[in-house]
Amino acid sequence: MHEFMKSALEWVLDKEEKAARNCAVSDADIDKQIKMLEAKKAKYERECNDMLHEFEHLITRLNAIKGKSCAGG
Repeated sequence: MHEFMKSALEWVLDKEEKAARNCAVSDADIDKQIKMLEAKKAKYERECNDMLHEFEHLITRLNAIKGKSCAGG
């Protein structure tokens, strides 16, 4: 599914590029799309960073628990 979406988006971007070369799309429209994608990227970066911090916390806790277990000591 990921490859399909990637191919579909590339196709759309190719059409967008052709339209831009033919002056059928304005820079303002492209700027809106860029701003929308930048906002989504920032949102996903925050979410991913939050998840990575949570994983680090869990790993740290499990390592501490492992150190206290009968098998770990």
